[in-house]
Amino acid sequence: SVIVANALGAERQLITAGLLGFNPILTAVALGTLFYRPGPRAAAYALLATVLTVMVQGAMVSALTPFGIPTLTASFVLVTWLFLLPGQKLD
Repeated sequence: SVIVANALGAERQLITAGLLGFNPILTAVALGTLFYRPGPRAAAYALLATVLTVMVQGAMVSALTPFGIPTLTASFVLVTWLFLLPGQKLD
């Protein structure tokens, strides 16, 4: 998640504070081990969701900071739900 955040040009302060690393890791753990059986397909699915979580987190921080609203774990919840919607079997 840190590599993706750096590649997308995220602010250094957000990266070093861990704001762009916490939610993507939660997403990876949830999709890669908890909701789907661990394996190569689940790992690829979790990796894709992790990259999307970094982007969603950055967008939410940009959109909600002017209003003084913290994003907390909203990006993790949103992306995880999004990736659980298809109900795919990744066996």
